[in-house]
Amino acid sequence: MAKSKNTILVPVGFSKQSLIALTQSYNLARLTGSELLLLSVIEEQPALVKLLGRNKEEEKGKEELVKRALESLTKEVKEKSGLPVKIKIARGKVYEEIIKLADEIKPQFIIMGTTGTADGIRGRFIGTNTMRVVHETTFPVITIHGKEHHDGCKTILLPLDLSKITKEKVQYAIDFAKYFNSQIYVLSIDPPLQDEFLYKKIERQHAQVIKTIEKHGVKVDGEIMKQKRGKGEADLILSYAKLVKSDLIVIMAEKESSLEEFFTPTDEAKKIIYHSEIPVLCVKPMLTKNSLVKAITPY
Repeated sequence: MAKSKNTILVPVGFSKQSLIALTQSYNLARLTGSELLLLSVIEEQPALVKLLGRNKEEEKGKEELVKRALESLTKEVKEKSGLPVKIKIARGKVYEEIIKLADEIKPQFIIMGTTGTADGIRGRFIGTNTMRVVHETTFPVITIHGKEHHDGCKTILLPLDLSKITKEKVQYAIDFAKYFNSQIYVLSIDPPLQDEFLYKKIERQHAQVIKTIEKHGVKVDGEIMKQKRGKGEADLILSYAKLVKSDLIVIMAEKESSLEEFFTPTDEAKKIIYHSEIPVLCVKPMLTKNSLVKAITPY
């Protein structure tokens, strides 16, 4: 499939959550001048079913059913959004086909609904496709867990840590703020250590990020919050997101900091994705020479 100038990839499983994610893609597609590509994956048959054999006509009928459903959905999306829409049907494992197609078309964003939970044995399986895509693709992923439709993006929450790759996250937040004319809230977390040197470093970075955002002409506010022992980073971020009525949280999809022993950022990122009722933009660190983050002054 030929790559379009701008594409937003939206996997559609016809669940309520995937359809909510689809509607959330409309504004972003308009503002970025993107077309929507709806992908539906017919999962591979289990080995036993393959061994016993399945009626080829039945399989063909299933694909035809999916195609008709996608075509009907496409018509509805075009009427409601006025956007150009394409469809693709693939066979295989859901997350593998999403990643494969993303590598081929190089989308600006992948937007996915998730119904997962990060707690207990059940949480290991529900939402697995979303988490695998988040961790394995090189493209930014917006996950939609909440049931409420966010029309626009007035406020963006930008949690910081002390790693260098945080710069990329800052640039994505700035770009989004410019798309939607949003205000960014910068949240720096002071870990439960009595470490004055560490706090000064956090304070310097916090001030530098706010200064950088202001230079880009974006409204910005924020604060440094003390993390209490026993309270996870994700809990603090989600609480603050509600406080400032955030419409989007921007996080890194990979481990961001090795300074803390009291939490694992990767696990905290999962908790944010699974529990946030607010859309979450998961950014993958690239650090390429051509990256826009070069415009940001080093902290």
